[in-house]
Amino acid sequence: MKQKQPHHRRNNGSNSNSNVVVLTLPTAALRVGSNSGANGSSEEVRAQSVPVQAALAVYVSDSDPQKGAISGNVSIRGPTRDASGPDIEFFSVYWGSDTSTPLSSSPVAVVPAVADPSSTRPTCTDSNDGDCGRIVMETTADGWTISRTGRYNNNEYASIELQGPGSMTLTYLDIEAGWDTLCLDGYCFGTNDVGVARSFSQTATLVWMTDSSVRYDGWTVAYTGGQQATQSAVFTSAFPPSTIPSGATHFLVYSGNANGEMAAPLAAEIQDTIALPSPTSLSFSDSSPTPGRIRGLLSVSAAQNVDVERIDVYFGTAQTIRLGVCDGVVGYRFEPGAGLNKDCSWAGLDLWPLAADSVPGPDAVGGYGLRFDGTFAAVSTIPADLWVGISNIQWTGWTASAWVYPSVPPSLPVRLLGRSGFNAMSDVFAMQLTPDFLVRCVAAGNPDIGPDACTSPAAQPLLQNTWTHVVCQHEINWMSDPSTGSTLRIFVDGVLVKSCSTGQPYWTQPAPDLTIGGHPEFESYFDGRLDEVAVFDRIVPEAEIQMLRTGYRIASWPAGDTSYSVEVDTAVPFNATTLHAVAVGRWNEGAPLIVGLVDDATPANPPLGVTFTDTDLGAGSFGGSVVVQRASDESDLTHYVAYWGTSPTAKIPGTSELGSVSIFNESVQNGTAIISLPPGLTPASGASHLVVVSAVRFGAAFGEMATGVGVALQDFAPPSAEAQGISFTDTNPTTGQVSGDVVVTRATDETGVTSYNLYWADTALMKLLLIAKLPASSSSLTYTLTDAVLPAGAAHILVSLEGTGGETVAGVATTGELDYTTLTAPRDLMFQDADPGVNLYGGVIHFRRAAREATVEQYEIHWAQLSGSTASPVSLVETITTASDNETLLFEMIDSYGDGWNGAYYYIRTSTGESVAEGTFLSGYGETHTIAGVSAGATLTLTVSRGSWPSEISWVLRTANNEEILTSSTETFPENRQFRVPGTGNSNSDNVHIDGEMVQVTLPSGTSPPSGADQILALSRLTSGSTSIAVWVALNDFAPPSASPTSIQFQDTDSGIRQIAGVISLGRASDESAISGYKVYFGSSATQKLPPAVLPGLAYKLFVFPQGSSLPSLDGRAPTSEGIHASLDFVRQDFGSPEAFNTGFAIRWAGFLHIVTAGTYYFQTFSDGCKVYLYGDVLIDDDVLKTNASWGTGTSLFLEQGAHSLQVDYFFAQAPAAPEGTMLLNYWGTDSSDMWMPVPADKLSHGVNETDWIAYVSVSAQGTC
Repeated sequence: MKQKQPHHRRNNGSNSNSNVVVLTLPTAALRVGSNSGANGSSEEVRAQSVPVQAALAVYVSDSDPQKGAISGNVSIRGPTRDASGPDIEFFSVYWGSDTSTPLSSSPVAVVPAVADPSSTRPTCTDSNDGDCGRIVMETTADGWTISRTGRYNNNEYASIELQGPGSMTLTYLDIEAGWDTLCLDGYCFGTNDVGVARSFSQTATLVWMTDSSVRYDGWTVAYTGGQQATQSAVFTSAFPPSTIPSGATHFLVYSGNANGEMAAPLAAEIQDTIALPSPTSLSFSDSSPTPGRIRGLLSVSAAQNVDVERIDVYFGTAQTIRLGVCDGVVGYRFEPGAGLNKDCSWAGLDLWPLAADSVPGPDAVGGYGLRFDGTFAAVSTIPADLWVGISNIQWTGWTASAWVYPSVPPSLPVRLLGRSGFNAMSDVFAMQLTPDFLVRCVAAGNPDIGPDACTSPAAQPLLQNTWTHVVCQHEINWMSDPSTGSTLRIFVDGVLVKSCSTGQPYWTQPAPDLTIGGHPEFESYFDGRLDEVAVFDRIVPEAEIQMLRTGYRIASWPAGDTSYSVEVDTAVPFNATTLHAVAVGRWNEGAPLIVGLVDDATPANPPLGVTFTDTDLGAGSFGGSVVVQRASDESDLTHYVAYWGTSPTAKIPGTSELGSVSIFNESVQNGTAIISLPPGLTPASGASHLVVVSAVRFGAAFGEMATGVGVALQDFAPPSAEAQGISFTDTNPTTGQVSGDVVVTRATDETGVTSYNLYWADTALMKLLLIAKLPASSSSLTYTLTDAVLPAGAAHILVSLEGTGGETVAGVATTGELDYTTLTAPRDLMFQDADPGVNLYGGVIHFRRAAREATVEQYEIHWAQLSGSTASPVSLVETITTASDNETLLFEMIDSYGDGWNGAYYYIRTSTGESVAEGTFLSGYGETHTIAGVSAGATLTLTVSRGSWPSEISWVLRTANNEEILTSSTETFPENRQFRVPGTGNSNSDNVHIDGEMVQVTLPSGTSPPSGADQILALSRLTSGSTSIAVWVALNDFAPPSASPTSIQFQDTDSGIRQIAGVISLGRASDESAISGYKVYFGSSATQKLPPAVLPGLAYKLFVFPQGSSLPSLDGRAPTSEGIHASLDFVRQDFGSPEAFNTGFAIRWAGFLHIVTAGTYYFQTFSDGCKVYLYGDVLIDDDVLKTNASWGTGTSLFLEQGAHSLQVDYFFAQAPAAPEGTMLLNYWGTDSSDMWMPVPADKLSHGVNETDWIAYVSVSAQGTC
């Protein structure tokens, strides 16, 4: 045993060497020499003996950049504890002149091997929601009790760090198995684990997570930490700032306790990491025209430095990360100094403190690897906030890469790199080495079947004690083609040696830890060396695997000169955009010199053609869509780029691009690509064309053709003004033809206007056909239509202005219906027979009055007969003359500042757009306008425009007796509100009742229609003697059987409460000629059956797909999902707002509207675009694209008591100003207490339970049922 004096371990803790970390030991004589001759029991010998087990490894993480100086941490991996031998209490670290000779009797550092029990308190972290506060920690005689008991909550998360070495025993567990989890370093506990102790050599993590469902009573564990482990453990302490003594080459580590230190040390070479100068210059110019390949002279300059051994150049990314290991999800280079356990990737998931030997790495990458001696694994704990992102490689596919130097064959397949799943028995991904030195790649599989695995060919084992580059890949093919499943691949030294088809990937809940060189859970460890270990969340292309093998190094020179150069000709990795030059020393690298990489690539294929239509309204400025006919071969290009040009092929030198489009853009399809140019572009001097060139812009590849394909510039500059108005009144009584004068009010500024162009336009004000061009020079802008046939879809006449620079796209249109006969016809005719007699009718006929009654003399109801698609009157039922009571309205305008409405106006219009009143006030705090002669019962729309100070204005609409009708409630302008004028109309007949727009005609019970009549028809008789178009509705005879069963008997034979069984006996009706069967119901009395059970809510179908500017056809389309909504007060968040909704969606609600009290009801919608149907007929048409939800045009009709078939179709097209998505259906009538309100949930259903009858028997049945 080595003889040493005890003065370096004085009990007072003093030491003359200020660089020494001193451990105060209990008073004891220094025991030296052999213990083999000691007397006494084995326990006494053990207590009086110095340690006999040496440390396994030492690592000093030097963070001092000065040469000859070391500072940082020292980590020592202790041996597996021998329970029968003496304990190790500390490790002493000395400077050594070789592997066994210390330079001093005083250690430079002392590392405790036993933790202070008071320092082992577990530490807890959560998601800043207080979950750690619910974890109870209590000290015990030998450690801690940790518990979460007493009905835990949903969505709890806590991560508890336990200091190692130590052990933990589960003492109680009551959780929802499989959904709520308690896991130690990835092993998740079950009830079978209660009472079982689990040891850990380093810091361990206990993770508690719950879902959002069932809750139970929790768990309790007992933890003991900081003791010498039964397995090898790593002990870490500070290494004091020190100067390396002259002659020192090694660190010597002695195991020690109160009796002394053992004689044989562990030796490790001193690794002095120092600051190295970066190269001074790096240059390269590509001469290859091929995208993705560079060729040329690479030159590096560097100052001479005795500590620099090599100059290397690598590919790098735009984020200045060197390609290769550091470009992965995680990456470990195992470089000496402070980088031994560092993750060089973006994630920064450093390994737990390591104590292992650095060994020379593979020649292909240089540097150092890590020696794994079969007793430990390198571990990195992945924080909870990164779990999901890194576990997503299960869906994106992954590539795992490592240099492997196997020394000792494992007894079973051993993990080189991997991550366990929810259960330690499964792997999310893994690279393994078999006992035959074969590579085994593993991906998560269905736990009922087992993992997906692929093993390299038996004839191609890895060579023992030889560096080999290994890659495992898992490609998820099934995401694009489910029939192909997925594929595992194995590459050895850059060559594909095995490819295995596997099933669809199976997502596995990942454990917190990533492990390298073993599987601690099973005490299975690799014996050999590893280097350049990485995991990528992508499939590294096969062409790049060889680059990955060399660390993407493209040049390397031994140091000694000041300049270096080499001709390179190599492929460029897809994400390489920089070059990195580094100086490499004995133990470390210097900071890289980084320059941009330009892959000079020139396409050879131009676009086939270009068109451009200027849509910028300004003279001399341009904007719009450039339509590019794509090249016939796009293999050498990625973009089309637009420039100003001087000819059809030449762009103007030195000018910036106007816009570009990638060939991978979603809009590029069907042989064309669109380049969108913003408005307001002013051409460069000399520009006469737009020229588009083919270009390459991908990673480092950048270049474009010198010439292109162009189109001459044509400036679109229509007049900036528009007509002040347009009006037209049809006087033609023939349906589908119009006559009358179209009168245009000139624009206030006619500068540049040459003509006013009249068009037929559809409901969206899109031009259909040109009617005429009226010269601006004409004294009168009037055009007469005579018996003009309305084109299909025509709903308006629109006027647009034309000038020398083109014609305006939009314009001003007429309001209301064009066709006179449509405007004068009755609307929404309905009839439901209530007379039970056969071929006898009775009930109420409903219809809405004509939109334009000025020329209506009377309405007529006829019996009619349908022939083909037309009904013809047979005989007259009733004539109705109408007269309306008139009401006076008061509109009060208020301004809070006292300076009038500042440009805000109000407009009151009929449903056909005719003006009833309009106005504003110019000064003061308020003004009231009186509006006389308004038809009682009419439905009108009030519009209030914005003005320049909208926050100041408010208003109230009242009747003459101050009954409030509407009041302002929003600052969203223009504000459109629909209302009904109080009061009713009158008529000339007792059988007729007029309520505003609604007319009700009572048909007496017992009325028999004339022979051949099968319809009820309504029309208007006009003052000219002609009639309007007719509307009709089919006669459906309500005629239930008149006879009834003569008796019913039932005897219950079921003893259960509120349960019955037995035989129902019916006495047949005396006359069964009109009876097909008998139904038996539960009844509320001897004669009244219970009504069918209503199924509450409206049934909806959700369709997620891109939306256009109007409602798409939903008939026959398969819905994305279906369900029930309680009401039509809907917002997009009712579906959770998945991201897929960003492309737009549509919804169809269907069911019934229940009316309790018959009467006239008014309806209005607030939506992003919709149509409302009643009995299949359009009730509200608000089918327009909006940037904000708004009120649509309302309507009214008479509804009988009962259920009415209702359908609502709604669409939402993506718009930045409308992120919510809203659909609201309001109504006003007796059931809503004559006020506007959303249709309540109890008035909506999606059907009735048609099986509410409890028995049915056909009249052909015999006996009883």
